Amino acid sequence: MKLAFLFGLIAVALIVLLFAARVAIARFTPEADNLIQDGHLQGCPSSLKCYQITVPVNPEDAHTVLQRLLDQAQAQPRTQLIRHADNYAHITFRSRLMGYIDDLELLVDGGHLYCRSASRIGRSDLGANRKRVREMFEAVDLNHHL
Repeated sequence: MKLAFLFGLIAVALIVLLFAARVAIARFTPEADNLIQDGHLQGCPSSLKCYQITVPVNPEDAHTVLQRLLDQAQAQPRTQLIRHADNYAHITFRSRLMGYIDDLELLVDGGHLYCRSASRIGRSDLGANRKRVREMFEAVDLNHHL
């Protein structure tokens, strides 16, 4: 009986700690502003929390490809469209458990699609950004560029 009570108490304490950590992460996660500079996406920092790729696209289809990727991103859970212009989109993704925020940027310039996905905090995303971009590209038939 005492053991069951102890396990219950530990479980409640873990839930409270998890909730507190999630609130702290949401409150203290830095804003991602000025992601696009001089018409180009920022490079990835030298860490394991960012994935960046440039793929050639037919200039006549570039805006259609951008819109299809945007639609694909917005169909995923916990996403928010931050900014959308004619040739640029910025979307955020929030992780389910801890609420970590990842920024995805898509930029069309001429015959190229530039894509950058990065976590705002931490040193590693355990491959989440790369996986997300690859899945989106596969869904819109751009996987032959990966």
